[in-house]
Amino acid sequence: MIVLTQVAIPTENVFCKQENCKAVLNHQDYGTGTLYIAASMLTWSNNEGNGLNLEYPSISLHGVSKDLSVYPHPCIYCMLDLQLKDENGDEQSVGELILAPEDEASLEDIYNAIADCQALHPDDEDEDLEDALNIYLITVEEEDEDINEEGNGTSSVDMPSQQEFQHMIEDQSTSGYQDGNMVSTEQSNQNNDGQFDDADDH
Repeated sequence: MIVLTQVAIPTENVFCKQENCKAVLNHQDYGTGTLYIAASMLTWSNNEGNGLNLEYPSISLHGVSKDLSVYPHPCIYCMLDLQLKDENGDEQSVGELILAPEDEASLEDIYNAIADCQALHPDDEDEDLEDALNIYLITVEEEDEDINEEGNGTSSVDMPSQQEFQHMIEDQSTSGYQDGNMVSTEQSNQNNDGQFDDADDH
């Protein structure tokens, strides 16, 4: 069981604050508290001031779920990829977080706030892919200039496919945690197919 620790409550750039919100971490119900979605991180705190601070890159996926097999009420489902300490002080993989506000009408606001804050913290892998693309384009452009200066016509270099770009990035991660188990991105998408509704449907 993950041990909750004292958390600092964000006071600046808070996109959304939701009281009376339940938190369920790895199927363990931690009761009702207050959810803060700030630009810096997502924080959930109970009445004793203990809770969770989550950085947005650790949230692999989030969505509005109405699947009663996930939770008995509509909720925000977050797939996580992080390690937290249990009661023995050992690191434990955390695969999912369920946020269930008493006010179900707030689900869309919570979903949008998390999405907006995630956009402020782009994934490092996406940045690596973009850097590789820029380097490749610069290289191709330089080769084109060299060929044109020599009067040999245009370059015959072909643009690689998106899959080839992916292979240009070393140690590109294609997996994540779900329910505490490591699964591939494709498996995660298949497992969650139909499980979530777009926020616009609410």
